[in-house]
Amino acid sequence: MINAVVAYAFLWPGAGFDPVRIPDAAAFGAGTLLMGLCLSRYFGALHGGNAP
Repeated sequence: MINAVVAYAFLWPGAGFDPVRIPDAAAFGAGTLLMGLCLSRYFGALHGGNAP
């Protein structure tokens, strides 16, 4: 949860980020999802991945 607070603090003042606007929220959500997928693939490979 602290990561979301820090991300909001970085986005809000300078970039004009408004979480109520659909395009802003969609871009933030898509970026978060993409980052999560990339990190899960990377760390999954380090911990054995899908190997039985």
